[in-house]
Amino acid sequence: MAKITISDLHPSDANNLLNELGYIEFGSILGGESKNFAQLVKFEIKNMQFILLAYAMNCVVDLVKSFQTDR
Repeated sequence: MAKITISDLHPSDANNLLNELGYIEFGSILGGESKNFAQLVKFEIKNMQFILLAYAMNCVVDLVKSFQTDR
């Protein structure tokens, strides 16, 4: 992973750099070093579990709607 030093950036380059980042790279930006990286990872795992649960609930609702007959 590349390390970006703020003092090396010029105002015109900063916007281009952020535009060139992909979705995964943009999501993994961490401002500075942190001793609490493990907590951040646990938080992200909980977020992904929540998203998966919401998606599963939506799929169940769609399945139930597919069996309903409106006659």
